[in-house]
Amino acid sequence: MNDKIIFFVLSLAFFVRAQNFNTWKNYTDESNVNAFAIDGGGVWCATSGGSFYFDERDSSFEVFTKSEGLKSQKLTSVAIDNQGKVWFGSEEGYLNIYNPADGSIRIIGDIFNSDKIRKGINFLKVKGDTVLVCTDFGISTINSKDYSFIETIVKLGNFNADVKATNLNISRGKYLAATEAGAAIANVSVKNLSAPESWDVYSLKLFYPASKVNKLIYFNNELLAATNKGVFKYDNGKWAQFIFAGQKVKDFFVNASALYLLVNNSIYKFENGTETLIKTFKNTTLVSFNKNGNNIYIASSGGLILLDDSANYYFPNGPVGNSFNKLAVDKSQRLWLVSGNDPTGPGINMFDGSTWFNFNSTNTNEIHNNAFYSVFTADNGKIYFANWGDGVTVYDNGKFFTYNADNTSLTGIEKNPRFIPITDVALDGNGNMWILNLQNVDGKSVSVLTAENKWYHYKFGYPLSPSPAELYNLVIDQYGTKWFYVSAEGEPGLYYFNENGTFDDLKDDVWGILNSQDGLNSDNIKAIALDNQGELWVGTSLGVNIIPDPRNPSSNISSVFALRQQSITCIAVDPLNQKWVGTNQGVFLMSPDGSALLAQYNKDNSPLASNKINSIVIDPKSGIAFIATDLGLSSLTTFSVQPENSFSNVFVYPNPFVIREGADNKVYFDKLIRNSRITILTVSGAFVREITTPGGRVGFWDGRDVQGNLVPSGVYIVVAYDEEANNVAVTKVAVIRK
Repeated sequence: MNDKIIFFVLSLAFFVRAQNFNTWKNYTDESNVNAFAIDGGGVWCATSGGSFYFDERDSSFEVFTKSEGLKSQKLTSVAIDNQGKVWFGSEEGYLNIYNPADGSIRIIGDIFNSDKIRKGINFLKVKGDTVLVCTDFGISTINSKDYSFIETIVKLGNFNADVKATNLNISRGKYLAATEAGAAIANVSVKNLSAPESWDVYSLKLFYPASKVNKLIYFNNELLAATNKGVFKYDNGKWAQFIFAGQKVKDFFVNASALYLLVNNSIYKFENGTETLIKTFKNTTLVSFNKNGNNIYIASSGGLILLDDSANYYFPNGPVGNSFNKLAVDKSQRLWLVSGNDPTGPGINMFDGSTWFNFNSTNTNEIHNNAFYSVFTADNGKIYFANWGDGVTVYDNGKFFTYNADNTSLTGIEKNPRFIPITDVALDGNGNMWILNLQNVDGKSVSVLTAENKWYHYKFGYPLSPSPAELYNLVIDQYGTKWFYVSAEGEPGLYYFNENGTFDDLKDDVWGILNSQDGLNSDNIKAIALDNQGELWVGTSLGVNIIPDPRNPSSNISSVFALRQQSITCIAVDPLNQKWVGTNQGVFLMSPDGSALLAQYNKDNSPLASNKINSIVIDPKSGIAFIATDLGLSSLTTFSVQPENSFSNVFVYPNPFVIREGADNKVYFDKLIRNSRITILTVSGAFVREITTPGGRVGFWDGRDVQGNLVPSGVYIVVAYDEEANNVAVTKVAVIRK
């Protein structure tokens, strides 16, 4: 093996390995607060998208997701132990313990790894050095100092085993456990809580149709139970209706001589036998509440509510919703997200790199339907949104405009021709806007709005008609051929269509279909992408096929071996022509020709919230890969950055470059042109190392010479040049070896 090949292999291996050390960041909607805990300076919140700390002193937020070290983002409970550590319970059964003193996060996975079918953690209560954990199958107690399990209680009295515990209160020397079967009470002094006989249990359904208890407290020397059928009190061995009969009482607490209650979506105060309404919330679901000083804090679907003289909602800036159907990045490096065909969805999310914005039918007059299915960003700066029912909406220079049944010749579905579900939109090289119209009543499922502002609609022969077809994923290649796939109604497969530049003349149109008989792995197509070399990548329910020449689509179709049997959900191409393939098992990063698997990311080895990948897009200017799942959005900073057209000033960082034996040493060279090579020399001109870069704007060096040894301290010359050595740039880097 010659020296240049050796250097190339070393560089490629280093590049692949470096992917594991790139920077992840998760973006989630943390407005759905499930629980909170108050400390001296603020409030810790457990949400459906992670956790956040709200600092009351300056109204700032600190956000924690999987990218900050949590094991799960679907958090259901929170408590602060007597050492100041914050415990979060998750829907899957994970305990995440954050220590503000050193910023560490510890994960306890025993409940998740148990053999129980239901593993959710519903409530956390601290007593001394013990954390009591209410789960879907009972109650566990954990030592908060060494994190060891003390005992797990799965049988409470004569209740069925593995009953779901929803809340635990400690009052008057007793544990008051609320469960789905009723109330369970034990003395705090009991040594063996796992013994069923340690618990006295009370089923309300023996007296009233209210078996589920939400919380138990003592008020005016009487034991009260908050249930979905009102508040009951225990008197002489029986439960009796107390107040709010038949109403859902989610939570209550005692403050001084008053009882505060969360009833449906209202807050009440009960004192001296009188019920007083404090406030009703119409558009927000309330979960739980508590009082701190003169303020009432409420966990709700709209954030953390601080109820004083008014009601203020607090949650970090982020996207609206956690499930996104399609992503796109525009020329200004703004990220656009849409959520699919749900009319109750969040509408359009936009992220400018620092702040999230949301556009929907409530805050934007030009938007009539929030069901945006896909998004396309064009070189002309406009953003095109395919709407499930209201045609195509265009964002241009801060304004929205919609093409629908009111102002175009577009028609919709058979039952309602005004309902126009568009699944995708794209522009061709001449600026013509092409759209896919799902289940069009006329069978004209492909339409175009020309640059001259004229509409044309196309209906194909068998098998697309006479049945209305479901068309998805529009891609236009360098020859003007429109590619899309059909699923359900009509013959499934990969379709192509080219009008040959004559919108009126149908005689020269070319169209066809490819399926498993032509060499595709499956007729069930899931995704299409055009790579940087003009090859078409086709994702199916049984892996990926490559069509090397779209002009001859049925010839030389190959299959990507590493992705065989994978059900593909999306494909994205980065500036290095690498393929980011989304599946139901995470993300696969493939080499440009598909011959090598470079990396694989899933919810277990990365901060991804879920393995179900809906969409991937790469910002070519920053190299950031945005990955949308059904439970949140992640970004990964990569080295796949669009290269410069010519050398200007090669930027070196960090400079000086500090290297240590055993450390992950890297110095980066930015502002490179495509496929740059780099030679490292001493100031006296002695050869140190030649590096083949990944091919984009960024390259790197590990501080080692050609023999693999760390170089000594000193100043080194960096010479960057293209493959023909026609373009050369020279800079320096100072190395400090420790």
